Amino acid sequence: MMNHRSTLTLTNIIRKQQLRTFSVQKVVRAGFQGGNQLSMALRQSQIDRKKRKIVKLEKLGLNEIPIVDFFIPYSWKQPDRARKLADITEEEREERALLLKQWNRYTMKKRKEEEDKIKIMMEKQTIALQELRAVSEELYLQAMQPDYLSLGYKCRGPVQSMPLQEYLPPLGAYDVKDPPFNRDDTAMPSIDD
Repeated sequence: MMNHRSTLTLTNIIRKQQLRTFSVQKVVRAGFQGGNQLSMALRQSQIDRKKRKIVKLEKLGLNEIPIVDFFIPYSWKQPDRARKLADITEEEREERALLLKQWNRYTMKKRKEEEDKIKIMMEKQTIALQELRAVSEELYLQAMQPDYLSLGYKCRGPVQSMPLQEYLPPLGAYDVKDPPFNRDDTAMPSIDD
């Protein structure tokens, strides 16, 4: 049985011919079925039933899934199962040796270049400091001090420390409530609230 609103929308869809298929279903509300027709006693009994079901499920806990994929059969560990290396020809060995020598030369060259750059920078720095000392002793001493802000280092203090001896915490309390389906073996809170 269609109500007035659904027939209006149905005729609008047919008139516009935008959709090839359409569905006319009664919208079912989530939550308590029956809307305002249920009495408060029935609603409260449904709530109590759900609470009892939740408590029962919390007592059961989750089923643990057994892990069995960590076992490796002993026959797989036998040395005769080891993969044999492919035979390499003499040309391939020579090519690999030459490639390794080239790589070693390349890395040595890069390292030497970096060391030379650092050495040149340090020589320029000492010359600049000597010239600065000739100009002003105070500026030289300030330049010799380390600049900690340029490093971008951030340090946070201790996160946990010993409690202060004379500190009195403010009065107050809170209710400890574990989430449903808790896997701990601790006592479960009551849901009578």
